[in-house]
Amino acid sequence: MRRILWALLAVGGIAAASPAEAGLVLVIEPDKSTYLVNESGADVLLNAYHLHADQPMFDPSTWSSIGDQVLADPLGMASKFGPKVVVFGEANPFDRSLADLALLAYAVIEPGERISIGKPFLPDVELDFVFEYLDAAGGFGSTPVMQGEVRNLSAAVPEPASCTLLVLGVAGLWGLRRRVK
Repeated sequence: MRRILWALLAVGGIAAASPAEAGLVLVIEPDKSTYLVNESGADVLLNAYHLHADQPMFDPSTWSSIGDQVLADPLGMASKFGPKVVVFGEANPFDRSLADLALLAYAVIEPGERISIGKPFLPDVELDFVFEYLDAAGGFGSTPVMQGEVRNLSAAVPEPASCTLLVLGVAGLWGLRRRVK
């Protein structure tokens, strides 16, 4: 019975500390380079995304929107994200809001694929904003607004619950190994 308990602690602790599939994730690197990353197991048909904050946070001049990237390299973007990506455009960017969208079109972001959006943040600001996106997979007209996950690697501090679960998993493995000997 104790072996089963130790094994459950080990597996449960390590599994709970692993990241789950999250759909489209906004990843912020330590140098503030930012990416839209598809962490799901299916294509994301990106119709729009929006970053918005209550206070000045964004720098439109260092933001590389999908619309800007299409203007710079339309054939490259179309070959990478599908021909409908060429209609993407910005929606009035300013220091509290950045939005990129396509009317009745989308960019196909395959599982594991990522799109750079530059370094859209003002220097020396605490990042406190909302990331939302539209996935056109359900068809236009029924597309719900999705709350996207933000993964800020520039301030990577583990959540206390994750650390606790990891410690429980390691303790379970150590106890299981000790009982086997």
